[in-house]
Amino acid sequence: MIVNLVKLIQFVFMITLSSAVSAGDETWVSTENDNTEQLKKLMIDHSNLKDPFSVQFRKTYQRDIEVLGYTAWCGELNSKNSMGAYVGWRRFLAIWVPKKVSFSVDVEGSGMFEREELNAANFRLTYEIYCKDLP
Repeated sequence: MIVNLVKLIQFVFMITLSSAVSAGDETWVSTENDNTEQLKKLMIDHSNLKDPFSVQFRKTYQRDIEVLGYTAWCGELNSKNSMGAYVGWRRFLAIWVPKKVSFSVDVEGSGMFEREELNAANFRLTYEIYCKDLP
């Protein structure tokens, strides 16, 4: 119950910041060929992936929102499940707020709601707000 409340608070936080993302002139920078070590370290330290050490990224972009002091990543990830098999490429959105040591990850196909259609709608909404203008 507490975990769902925390996820809900994170979701509200992400929606609240969406207006600043839309209004900002910050551009996306591809991290496809660059080092994604910061993102991988944040996934290991803060995500609820079954095996965060195995996470792979592709089509990944990073945006620094200096006015609000946070970094956003959008792209696709592939990670292992509890059986040790890769589950396939899924879209993700990650937000890092260093001043608050806050890291939030939303992965397509997972979520806080018991009903899968609510999880899908939640992901679509947040992804469209943050990642709508990817190159």
